[in-house]
Amino acid sequence: MKLSLKLIILWGGSLFFLIILFPSCRSGRESKKLSLPPLVIDTDITMGLENHDVDDGLAIASLILSEKYDIKGITLTFGNGTLDEVHERAVDLLSHLHRYIPLYMGAKNKFSLGITTEAAKFITDAVHKYDGKLLLLAIGPLTNLATAYKLSPDIAKKFREVVIMGGAVYQEGNVLPYMKSEYNFYRDPDSAKIVIDNFDNIKLFPLDICMDTIIGAEEMDTLALCTTSWCIYLYKSIKDWYDIMSSVFGGFYPYDLVAATYLLDGDIVVKKQWVKMDVSTEDNEYYGACITGTGRKIETYLDMDVDRFKEDFYKYLDITTKGE
Repeated sequence: MKLSLKLIILWGGSLFFLIILFPSCRSGRESKKLSLPPLVIDTDITMGLENHDVDDGLAIASLILSEKYDIKGITLTFGNGTLDEVHERAVDLLSHLHRYIPLYMGAKNKFSLGITTEAAKFITDAVHKYDGKLLLLAIGPLTNLATAYKLSPDIAKKFREVVIMGGAVYQEGNVLPYMKSEYNFYRDPDSAKIVIDNFDNIKLFPLDICMDTIIGAEEMDTLALCTTSWCIYLYKSIKDWYDIMSSVFGGFYPYDLVAATYLLDGDIVVKKQWVKMDVSTEDNEYYGACITGTGRKIETYLDMDVDRFKEDFYKYLDITTKGE
């Protein structure tokens, strides 16, 4: 079949349109993502696992839904649960958020310190790739980060920020029976000490600021009114933990969510202090405790604007009520 010159020109023009315009539409979204600050989240998420803490899941979800960061990967560690449980919960959360973010398996326990894992290797590679630009949010035991340091000590000075939820400075701890230590540091004090002793640009969120407020009946009632599939999933995932903790505290403390919210709204912080501190690795009542007055000065966040944090809770977790 012979094609007329006019038809060839018409088809050629259409093909040019498809080649040039369609990729530009697709790349528009990608270019926006590339312009965002790169972030790695290191977590021991167990949200949705019966009788387990939920604040990791809230922290991760708020960062994803905000679309303020280009999340390069999520590194997984033991802590609130086993490594396999953490992986299962991470997969479940991402599936309900309809997002794909690479997951990297990390430390199985504190004895994994110094053992090369997917997570530790990914952290070192990402730091070198985004030299001086990469942020890391660490909301579990610090074994992955400390192992990455052992693999490549130079990374300690190459992060833009290392935001850590861990430690108790002036506040009582949350680990029985002595109540001297905070849980994340207690699970692997050796790794916590390596990080505190060596890393620059640490922003530490200890129990002092993370226990300024709780997620209580008001937040749960509002969440129950939100009828999106996401809100229904979120409510079911945290209701069990809320019921357990509300019987004692009137709700649950949003530890990891506080650190994540700082990355979304730095104005929630109303008091910070450079604190000289060390992490005790001695096998006694101070195991995993922050010892102040000695060691390096760490930028430590101590108090927050609770009203602003509660507003951010609804905003960044995409929680709305009926009729809105």
